[in-house]
Amino acid sequence: MTDADQVLISHPRLLDLWASSLSELAPVASDTPPPASLATAERRRTRRRLEAMAEDAASLTAGPRLAVLAMILCGVQAELWDSPLGDEGWIRVVSRVLEALGNGDIPDPLSPRAATWAALAIYLMHEHRPTTGRPAEAVQYDKAADAVSYLLPDTDAALLAGFAEPFTNGNGNPVDPNAVLDVITMIVQDDPLATAVDILGANHPAWDAHAHGAALLHVDGDFRGTFLPAAEALEAVPGTGIVTVWATGSTTAWTLAARRDGTLIRVERGIAGQFTWHHYRLGTLASPVGIARNPERANRTLISHGPLNRPFDEAIEALAASGVNLTADPPSQCP
Repeated sequence: MTDADQVLISHPRLLDLWASSLSELAPVASDTPPPASLATAERRRTRRRLEAMAEDAASLTAGPRLAVLAMILCGVQAELWDSPLGDEGWIRVVSRVLEALGNGDIPDPLSPRAATWAALAIYLMHEHRPTTGRPAEAVQYDKAADAVSYLLPDTDAALLAGFAEPFTNGNGNPVDPNAVLDVITMIVQDDPLATAVDILGANHPAWDAHAHGAALLHVDGDFRGTFLPAAEALEAVPGTGIVTVWATGSTTAWTLAARRDGTLIRVERGIAGQFTWHHYRLGTLASPVGIARNPERANRTLISHGPLNRPFDEAIEALAASGVNLTADPPSQCP
């Protein structure tokens, strides 16, 4: 351990983790220098070396791959990267090494440590990933989570408490090991509605979002128009299968927005109790939110089924598959 390490990494526990990870790498990367100083050029050089190690991680055995991950996470906490996002951000680097870790054989004795470091890495990515749209970092997070999901059940709570001690979350507060466990539980369960609830909770803390079964998500908030919230919630649900969002607001009006076979189905109940039925073709430039925000785009993508007060078969089938009961008012009961 050098004085330069201590200049860059001030937290004693983080410094210990860095040193132990460096010793794991010694047999295969003895020329890898530790952080040199806080100077911009030296930070950049150290960052580039860690990125190169991430690129080569797939060629290493399990122990050194895990050491690379630990060192990169220490570098993240030490702010070697200026941002988690973009081509120069750390999310892409952590994603790459997690994919290498998950795609390789992990010996059983190493599995708890690998799972625990992976859990912490996924949590940090989860804290810093964008939660609107599908930018590269959101895709990288999903790929990394998928690659290590089989490892995560082996996460060791005691190890996690020790590993997490020097790290901070997206708000700059100490990482809560229970919050890490919550995130990895969501990943292991692979529940699209739970994922949507998590995203909506980050973007709209005042909304109440919860599942009604396996394919119906209910969002409630202090909004008069319910189509846009329904569309946004629908976009938060990963996958392409049939799913419906029921959005309720400050009036008796509500919206059901369903995804089916690359189309958006919109069923609305007005304040006076009248129903309207719309069907739209989705595409690269026609997302649910885009349609909800842009009437012209909605008109261009509209699939005609005759008068708007007339139900159509695709809507009936999608809503029934999601557990919606249109003969009842309301069409679903909160659990």
